[in-house]
Amino acid sequence: MKNSIHVISACVFVILGYLTNAQNSTSGINDTTAAWRVNFITDNGTGGNLFTHDKYRYTFNGDTLINDMVYFKLYKGGHYYEEDFFGGETFNHRYYSNEYAGAIREADAKWYFYGSSDFLPEQEYLLYDFTLNAGDPLPFTYNNPDVGLTIASIDTVLINNVERKRFNIEDQMGPGAYYIIEGLGSDVGLIEPMQQFEYIWRLVCYAEDGVPCWPESGIECDLNVNSPSVSITKENQISVFPNPFTNTALLKFPEIRQSGLLQVTDMPGNILLQSELTSGQKEMEFQPGLKPGIYLLRISADNKILCRKIVVQ
Repeated sequence: MKNSIHVISACVFVILGYLTNAQNSTSGINDTTAAWRVNFITDNGTGGNLFTHDKYRYTFNGDTLINDMVYFKLYKGGHYYEEDFFGGETFNHRYYSNEYAGAIREADAKWYFYGSSDFLPEQEYLLYDFTLNAGDPLPFTYNNPDVGLTIASIDTVLINNVERKRFNIEDQMGPGAYYIIEGLGSDVGLIEPMQQFEYIWRLVCYAEDGVPCWPESGIECDLNVNSPSVSITKENQISVFPNPFTNTALLKFPEIRQSGLLQVTDMPGNILLQSELTSGQKEMEFQPGLKPGIYLLRISADNKILCRKIVVQ
């Protein structure tokens, strides 16, 4: 009986030591307070007419033992919807939470993912290798099931007062990942494909304890994406005339009662313009100076968030 107790104690000590070392290293997994906010968009091959959106976050909740190895269980929650761009309508809204997305473990400064996809069977895959050097090819991983990318250089960034290595990627031919950060993941998400074409993912922000700590500034880290924010009616929409436009458009919106914030982002969610709105304001002449393309105009005011697609010709 004493031998059994000693064996159990040793196992508990090994597991606790593994979890402590993983969380204290810069490549370790923060399984308690970390959150990743990701945006997904595709036009479904319609040339910009019918979009599918999925705005979601990842968090960990508990651990599990798979093949005698400890993994942290990953869950996903968010807001899925479709959009008729030229019709100005959104539909098929679905808010979801606590959907199991797979499991992740860390060993020797490498992350491993246990899960599956539409193209890969359920098993363990390498997810990130934080031991790579400049000039190394990016290896085959769950989120990089192809070759052709290379680590161009390595520098450091400060995340929550901790210096972490950033692996800058070259030879990227599309809108995929341009860097990987030690202990965080890539700039397209946690487990999202690093080489992309018609389907686009982008990391909006990474947060710890509900506080965004990457990117460094200028990002609104809306972690509560699985909760409806406001119903869309004619009374609380943004009017843009003309749309599309070349240089100038007239914006009309519900009167700002307190103060507000106008933001323009690209489709992956990067903030390009930001402007303060004042109490009593309900229209403005809009001259964004953007290159031709499709953008998202967002007004945050009076506990509401209003959004409208704009097209610059």
